[in-house]
Amino acid sequence: MSKSSASIDALPPRVLAKIEDLGRRIKLARKRRGLTLNEMARLMMISVGSLRRLESGTPGTSIGPLATALLTLGLENAMDHVA
Repeated sequence: MSKSSASIDALPPRVLAKIEDLGRRIKLARKRRGLTLNEMARLMMISVGSLRRLESGTPGTSIGPLATALLTLGLENAMDHVA
């Protein structure tokens, strides 16, 4: 079950689309590296469900798993381009 709050429910469609796109790109990067959901979740030390929520672009997913996913995929420098 996903988290819901007034702030998440109020996200503009454009923001939701960007979050979903980011999740898709993380999933694609994982697959390009030949990692299964289970392997990546284990490397990230999170549950498979948390990784699935991240990859599906669930807006309530915290920034910690996002940063850990980028680090696990060798994309941590991408965080330097934010803001």
